[in-house]
Amino acid sequence: MNYDKITNETVKAAFVAWNDKDRAGFLNLISEDTEFIHNGEQERIIDFADQFFFGPLNAVFTAIHDTENSGQSVFASLASEATGTVEVLMRFEVADGRIKTLKAGRP
Repeated sequence: MNYDKITNETVKAAFVAWNDKDRAGFLNLISEDTEFIHNGEQERIIDFADQFFFGPLNAVFTAIHDTENSGQSVFASLASEATGTVEVLMRFEVADGRIKTLKAGRP
C-alpha cells in the first residue's frame, strides 16, 4: 500500500496503523476528546476502529486516490469481507500531532 499521497504525517500514521493492525499506534494518535462522525452519526472512534480495523470486519485500505486540505482529507478504497470494496472520504482535523476530529463516510 502506497501512502505517499498523504502529506499530513498524523493522518498518514493513522492509515498505516489501521492497515498494520497497530491498535497501540492508533491510540497514540487520538485522545479522549477526539470527535468522530461516521456516516453522519457521532460514535466513539475507538469502537469504530476496534470493529472495522482491529476486530471482526478486518477492513483494510487498498488505495489512496486523492487528498485535499493539506493532506487532511483523504479519498480512498476500503475493503472488508463484510462490505466488499467501498469508496470512502476521511476528513481529519489534526492539532499537535493528534486527531482532533474525524468525519468518515462515503464521498
